[in-house]
Formats: sequence, structure tokens, C-alpha cells
Amino acid sequence: MTWKHRGVALTGGLGGGLGALLAATGRLGAALAVLAVLLTGLLLLVLDLRRRQQVLWHHSRSVQSSVQAAGKATTESVLALGESLRSIGESLDNRVAEVSEQAARAQEQGRVLQQSVTDLGRRLDAVAEEMAVGLAGTEDRVSTAVASAQQEPRAALLRRLEERHQELLDAVSGSSEAAELKAHMELVRRLSTGPSAAGTTANRPTAAAVLSVVELIEQHHPEAVLSLGASNAAMWVAEALRTAESARLVVVDDDEHAVSGVARFLHERGLTGRASARHAPLTDVEVAGEPCHWYDTQAFTDLEGVDLVLLDGPAAGAGRFARYPAVPLLQDHLSEHALLVLFDVSRLGASATVTRWVHHHGLVVQRALAGDALLLTREGAG
Repeated sequence: MTWKHRGVALTGGLGGGLGALLAATGRLGAALAVLAVLLTGLLLLVLDLRRRQQVLWHHSRSVQSSVQAAGKATTESVLALGESLRSIGESLDNRVAEVSEQAARAQEQGRVLQQSVTDLGRRLDAVAEEMAVGLAGTEDRVSTAVASAQQEPRAALLRRLEERHQELLDAVSGSSEAAELKAHMELVRRLSTGPSAAGTTANRPTAAAVLSVVELIEQHHPEAVLSLGASNAAMWVAEALRTAESARLVVVDDDEHAVSGVARFLHERGLTGRASARHAPLTDVEVAGEPCHWYDTQAFTDLEGVDLVLLDGPAAGAGRFARYPAVPLLQDHLSEHALLVLFDVSRLGASATVTRWVHHHGLVVQRALAGDALLLTREGAG
């Protein structure tokens, strides 16, 4: 009780006693006045107590609201902290997975490098053997020339020696094994990794031809690539497209084993998001009223705007003109500036096939590529 309340109570007590005294002495009016004042004071006291009670109640509600708000804020903070910890955990898991993938890729690159070194050794042995044979033959011819020096004028002898020297240089620099080795090493240098040098099919394109295709990709940046044939060329192209976010590759072949090999390669290298391998058996098709044997066209129904076509199949066993249907049957699936690369240009029927493409289907021969390949474009594409 406050001093104010105590004062009112004391005053009420004194007023009550005074009223009783006045009533006892016969002064009833004065007693009633005193009682009225007393009642007024008591009423004021009651009203003040009521007001204080309401203030205390409101204060209590305010404190309760503050406590509830603090509790809610604390709960939200705890939930936010839990979410942050969960995000950190997921980030750590992703980082661990990324590091594991990088480690696996590094291991695979090591395997490819080891395979390349092994192949390099074998090819160097082959080149050395070629050089030895060439040197031996040249040595014999030089010996013969020296032996006949007394019968020939000096100028004629020097001319013959220069000819033999040039033959030796041509034998070394023109070695197909040396050219293939150089192209394969350049592919490994550019792409860091790739398929083994053995490839997947007997009619695989040469490393020089594959390198020409990789250079075309680096120059023209195709968005959609189609490989007819599941060979090592398709694998190298998949690696070349790894850094092109929007580029896609579809590989089609009638050989289920070759398709499985490419699909396994794409899975192991983490390329299934941008490349796929499809099996399309050879079926009877008709081109301009002419019966042909080619891939089942159902494998191409979803393709459109193809920018680069690798003509690496069907294999030679399917017939001399097995690759001819590709251009007339794929015309509607190609982009306006599509590039077409024909491999194995020297094989039987290839020249006649190109002639028909040019005369009847509007293709233009742009240039020969290294490794027995040919670059063609649609007429007007340049």
C-alpha cells in the first residue's frame, strides 16, 4: 500500500471517529457531512485502485506480448540457423562429390596418358624400324653410287647423291605412322583426355581426320552435332563439346556393341547430359524412288537444326553407296549453314556418292581435310 493509500485510510478512520463523536453529541448534520466526505474519499480510493489494476493488467499484457515476440524471434533464429547449417552441409557434400569427381577424372587422364605413352612407344618403334629400313636401302644405294664414282663425272655423282638424300628425307617425313602420332598427341594436348588410341570400330577415322573435326568445332561452335557411326571420332567430339554449355551430340550406329561402348564412355566421362548414343538397325528405305539400305529413320525424328554431321557410317560392309541416303534423308533436319564431314573418302563408292550429293542435293565441296576426309556444306552456306 502506498503512502497515498495509507493517508486516505487514516483520514477515513479519523473521519469515521469524528462522525461518531458528532452523532453522539447530537450534531447529526455535521456527522452526515463528515460521512459524505468519508464516502467520497473511499470512492476515490476505490477508483484509484481500479485504475491501477487496469494499468497493471495492461502492463502484464505488454510484457506477455514482448515475451511471445521474443520467443517467436528466437524460434525463427534457431530455424534460420538450422537452415544455414543444412545449406553448409549440402555445400560440403557437393564439394566432396566434386573433389571425388575431379580425382576420378585425374585418374582417368592418367590412364589415358599412360595409354598414349604406350602407343607412342609402339609407334616410335615402328617409325624407327621404317627409318632403319629406309637408311639401309639408302646406304646400299649410296654405296653403289660411290662404287660407280670413277665411271661418272663429278657433277653427275653429286646429283645422284642429292637424289638419294631427298629420298631418305621423304621416307622419314612422309611416314603415315609419324603423322598419326603427331595428330594424336595434338588431340591429347587440346582436350587433356579422350578415348584410347585403339578406338571402337575397325573403320575408325584417323587421328588426323578427328583433329580436323575438332578444329572445325573450335572455329564454328556448332550447337547440334550428329555422328553417323559410333567410332572414336564421336568420343573425341564429345570431349571437344564438354565446355560448350548449349551444344548437344547424338551418336547413331547399327552396331549395338559400338553403341554400348560409346554410351559407356559418355557415362564414365560425365557427358550423358550433353551427348547420347542410339542404336538404329539398317533397314530398307527409298530415296527418290530408289531402294536403299540405311539406318532406321525413327532414330532422327526428334532432331532439328543440326549444325555438324559426321558421315562415318554405315560401315563399308553395307555396300558401296551405303552413305548416300544420309544427305537426302537428313535434309530437313539440318540447319541452313550445316557442315558435313565425310570420312574414308578414298573408299570404294565415296567419289560417286559425293558427285550425286553435289548434282542432285545441292551440296558444295569446300575442301579436303587431313586424314582422308572431306568437308561439304549446303549450297549458299559457304
